[in-house]
Amino acid sequence: MRTKLKHKLNIIIDTVAFIEFVFISTTGLLVKYTLPAGSGHYATIWGLDRHEWGNLHFWVCIAFLATLMIHLILHWKWIFFRLRGKKSDDSGIRFGMGIFGFVMLIIVGLIPMFSSVEYESRPGRERRLLQIEQEQQTVKKDKSTEAEQHLEDESQPTEDSVQTNERETEYQGHETDQTQQKLPHEVSGAEVDVRGYMTVKEISDEFEVPVDHILKELGLPENTDEKETFGRLRRRYDIEMHDVRQIILDYKER
Repeated sequence: MRTKLKHKLNIIIDTVAFIEFVFISTTGLLVKYTLPAGSGHYATIWGLDRHEWGNLHFWVCIAFLATLMIHLILHWKWIFFRLRGKKSDDSGIRFGMGIFGFVMLIIVGLIPMFSSVEYESRPGRERRLLQIEQEQQTVKKDKSTEAEQHLEDESQPTEDSVQTNERETEYQGHETDQTQQKLPHEVSGAEVDVRGYMTVKEISDEFEVPVDHILKELGLPENTDEKETFGRLRRRYDIEMHDVRQIILDYKER
């Protein structure tokens, strides 16, 4: 009776393992070829995009490994005797080599999980980040200088207020002259208002920057959907919105 129950259990375990194996294979092919990288949330099958199918693929893999572990436990005695073989002088060596191979397999499988992650810099990204950092430092210095000047102006006698107003008027006039001298195609950083809900196509049309140029400078795949929003691209590819603004400014300065 016990043998018959164990036989039925083996059949169930093997059937479940086969179903899980088929599902792993089909979802893997689905994510690789039917819903490739860059298809985003717009391409779905049965209401699931490639990321949701990928999550399902991962958890089925975990279930498949658990099923295999149960299978090994149920057949442990058979595995043990197969490794040991018939009693002889070499049976201990054979068994030790089997255990050693099993342990090494586990170690090799776990090594990638504890390895350091290497990041490859995208074209022009480091240069843009350095420029943005320098601009931020310059803005901070200008603000601190203006604050100090403001305190000095307040501490001066009232009769100097006329001179202060003249300086401000002169500065504003100089600023107006610079604005008027701008070429029609020039765009300032404040005018480049890029939002996460905007798509690649919308940004390309609004700022007259080719889609291919934006994708290339950000290091994105060429087949990236131009209707994909930058909010989703930012989460998927670790893109910063100031990178997009800098690309637009660099293109306009050509």
